[in-house]
Amino acid sequence: MHRKVYESDIAIIGHFAKDIIEIDGVSKSTLGGAVFYGGIAGSQMGLNVAIITRLKSEDFPDLDIFDKNNIKYFANPAKETSGKGRIL
Repeated sequence: MHRKVYESDIAIIGHFAKDIIEIDGVSKSTLGGAVFYGGIAGSQMGLNVAIITRLKSEDFPDLDIFDKNNIKYFANPAKETSGKGRIL
């Protein structure tokens, strides 16, 4: 069996979230979760970041933010994406 080896300075395992922020009655969907914030921060610090997460298949296009920030990610489909709650 041939296995691929990926090198990274840090690997983050956790939930990719889609939160709904409500301010003064106006709702806005935003990306969040530990893998999102930690991954972007690590990338901006010049680290080679890898992310392992699960999310709903229809939300996979949201992972493009990682491509834009040169972050490797490994995502598996799940029944739901985390963080679909409201933050007031």
